[in-house]
Amino acid sequence: MTPMWICASWIIVWVVGYWCLTLLGWRFLAPLMTTVRQAAHGVGAVGLVAALLLAEPGERPILRAIPLLIGLAGTAYAYRNQWLRPRPAVELELCRLEPPGDAVVAILAGGEAVVVSVLSRVRTAVRGNTLLVHCGLARSLAAFARPGTARPAALLPHATGFEIGAGEQRWDGVDGKSISGGEDLAVEPLALSTYSTWRAAHPLGALLAKPVQHRIPPGSKRTPRVPGSGDVEDPLAWGHVEAQQWTPLEASDWATTMTPEQPRRYLGRWAAAKRGLSLEPAANSTTAADDGNSG
Repeated sequence: MTPMWICASWIIVWVVGYWCLTLLGWRFLAPLMTTVRQAAHGVGAVGLVAALLLAEPGERPILRAIPLLIGLAGTAYAYRNQWLRPRPAVELELCRLEPPGDAVVAILAGGEAVVVSVLSRVRTAVRGNTLLVHCGLARSLAAFARPGTARPAALLPHATGFEIGAGEQRWDGVDGKSISGGEDLAVEPLALSTYSTWRAAHPLGALLAKPVQHRIPPGSKRTPRVPGSGDVEDPLAWGHVEAQQWTPLEASDWATTMTPEQPRRYLGRWAAAKRGLSLEPAANSTTAADDGNSG
């Protein structure tokens, strides 16, 4: 029985380690939270099964079942909720779905659009040579030039978004800055609007979604439970970032009908404050097209 408890405890240690990384901000654990953590969970699960098969005859079944269930539940939880595996970018395709008119859409340089709530589910998506990265909780949204030929993937969350990777390279998914010593990702043109505004300006425009998308998911109104986010007024307000300045979106920004020509990144107010950006007064912001459609 003791070997089984050792293996179960080993798995739970890695579950707790992930919580320390994401909730307490212990970033020194980050190098251990990708391939090392995957291998650790694999070793723990295999060890549990081996210990079960090699258990001494006569042990009560309940004494074997408890550590087995704890260990397997820990691994299942990590796989489902703790980014145990990279989340590869999906290839966006044309779709015929009709989202609500007030749904927020991201408009690409070519005039194509994708509903932001779709991006919030997949986190990373590619369309041609463009990589879209979106964290629904931080309301970070950016389009980057797709790096190389390797398939990009979301790797590991951090306080205001998540890291992305392709091959051996890694970047901050919020601003595209390299965290592995390579080149930064090039920011591409992007704009936010509502679906009705975009469709009126582009009646034949292509709406994109992930493969086999049966419906457009509703946006999320979750208020982030991150230390410091509750101290920010209107924490989920959308804004765009230029250099170290965060500027809230105004009503006119949501009414844009132009195809984006300038590189632009977006970020929620609380995440901008968390990253130390300069904020404009909250009175200048608007919640138009904001509540319930952000993803």
